[in-house]
Amino acid sequence: MSMRIGAASGTHSGRRKYAARCLQTLLLATQLLAGARAFGATPGTAPAPPQKEWFKRLHIDGHIDHGSEGSITTESSVRIATEGDIEQAGKYPISYDSRLQKLTILDAYTEKPDGTRIPVERSEIVRQAGIAGTGDAASYSDISVDVVPFPQVAKGDIVTIRYRVSGDLSWLDGMLSASMTATGSSNAPDARMTMDVPSNETLHADLNHFTEQVDRHGDRTLYAWTYAGGSSAYNGTFGAVDTMTSIPHVYTATIGDYDTLGRIYWQHAQAPAAPTARTQALAKQITHGHTDPREKAAAIYDWVRANIRYVASYAGIGAWVPRPADEVLRTGYGDCKDHVALFQALLRSVGIDSDPVLLRADKTNYVLPSVPITDAFNHVITYLPSLDLYADTTVPEVPFGVLPYVDTGKPALLAGERVGLTRTPLATASDMTETRSTQITVQADGSAQVETVVTASGVAANDLRSRARQLGAPGDGKWVKAALHIGRYDGLADYAFRLPASADAPAREWVRSHVTRFLQSTHGAVYLNTLPAASGPVVVSDSAFNVYQPAGRSQPYWCAPRQLEEHMTIDFPDNVTVVPPANADISGEGISWHAAYVTKPHQLTVTRTFRIDSAKMDCPAADYRKQKAVVDRIVASFSEQAVYLPSSERTPAATASK
Repeated sequence: MSMRIGAASGTHSGRRKYAARCLQTLLLATQLLAGARAFGATPGTAPAPPQKEWFKRLHIDGHIDHGSEGSITTESSVRIATEGDIEQAGKYPISYDSRLQKLTILDAYTEKPDGTRIPVERSEIVRQAGIAGTGDAASYSDISVDVVPFPQVAKGDIVTIRYRVSGDLSWLDGMLSASMTATGSSNAPDARMTMDVPSNETLHADLNHFTEQVDRHGDRTLYAWTYAGGSSAYNGTFGAVDTMTSIPHVYTATIGDYDTLGRIYWQHAQAPAAPTARTQALAKQITHGHTDPREKAAAIYDWVRANIRYVASYAGIGAWVPRPADEVLRTGYGDCKDHVALFQALLRSVGIDSDPVLLRADKTNYVLPSVPITDAFNHVITYLPSLDLYADTTVPEVPFGVLPYVDTGKPALLAGERVGLTRTPLATASDMTETRSTQITVQADGSAQVETVVTASGVAANDLRSRARQLGAPGDGKWVKAALHIGRYDGLADYAFRLPASADAPAREWVRSHVTRFLQSTHGAVYLNTLPAASGPVVVSDSAFNVYQPAGRSQPYWCAPRQLEEHMTIDFPDNVTVVPPANADISGEGISWHAAYVTKPHQLTVTRTFRIDSAKMDCPAADYRKQKAVVDRIVASFSEQAVYLPSSERTPAATASK
């Protein structure tokens, strides 16, 4: 079984694609925490095991003495299933705040199939002081990571560790939050989490495939949650969403509603966002010449996103509480909550009110657990009530008034002067439109010159800019040649991007290639794929249809609004005649497809548009079969091919399908 402790995952290294996950645990972690530890490095965090490993035992036992003082004891036994698992499972990193907490390794060993135990030598445990940032991220020194290496690990062994983290477990007074999640096994492991708390504390729980037992003895209450095994609604199918609420889990907190969490956050975030003499002077300078509040807010937004680098923070209390606005200005960097604090201070300096907004920035969770766990959030943005507008200054590519895709349509928590659950605006298909224009010139020998220009604006432009960063330096056409190979084409290729300095301007991508055998034959009738892989890195079929490949679904799926437009012109030699596919207009269940093919002498023009108009980012499983029926008709139309043949050949009566 693969067991995940805590919903946030992975270390954070600099500004990610959408600058999301700035409020998160350092590693997959036991969030048995007094205070909202999910917003920073978690004491005693446990690594995520490889998917092919199986937990034999996982026990998490928490004990809160008084206030924020307490301890967390973790025992983990993992069976090594394959040779490939050894590198990851052969060591166990534990992170904690060395200023406030103490780590005690109680036991650690490798157990061989014959029962022989080989203990970990204490001298082999490596302590890494601090988290070093990468890229444009800063480094923080408050977190220690002890790496425990298991000796002589081989396939079939079991690696076991038991350790305790004790001390001050709170980075935010006023609440305790804990979570355990499980995925992927028909055999229930020995998995359990307990919380021993003072009797005046009540733990609220959201359970799925876990059982609960509560025992009260004098002035103490013991809560125990045990994994009950069995399957869950979550099956890992491509496009499945709302994983936090679908996977087996126990989520628990000492507060019973999200409003209380919002008020607790604001108690700590209010002072750092207060206007100062410096923010007032700067805001006056930034907004000089502007009188309209929206223009002022946009000018401040543009200044913050252009001048304050995004970095991740794990350090001490800073993992939850923003730094003061003046400090963010002085250093020129900050994480999401620092960005919000400075943005608020500058806005307030010119009389514009705003509130922090907590959300989970991803494309897979659109439902909150029933209890207010901190794992439900990993990002902070800003709400401007007078403009009824949300803003995320951590993503330089996104213009004012537009949210990154991972921020849109999200359940969110207002956590300022106004407190309460809300939902961020949904991106429309127009916000997510990508237009692809392709010119193909076919030579007499069957080779072709192919040039594609991809244009995107708004949220889609941010995706295109991110793709530019991921693909590397212009001119390196390796990925284009790989796409050609997938489409059974051979040739040379390169690409280039035009990314305007102004994030408000459309972004463009050029893909150029020379295909040596675009026409697979220069004799006789041959089918022609009207969307060759050479036309770009993300073809309509990949980006739009894959979600609808499964025969059925048992959980919500991703159905976000988007539009993909394609315009293609193919010029053929004089001796070639083309018979196009049939035109098509298909629509239903909020999905539409328009395909038009026009022939002129020696030329084929293709215009195709795929659009999803959805009222939300996630659709219920009950809607899937109805939408899939529409998409299946579109796929059939999409798959139709043109036929080309030398002019001397007899024209076929009809086109054929793949």
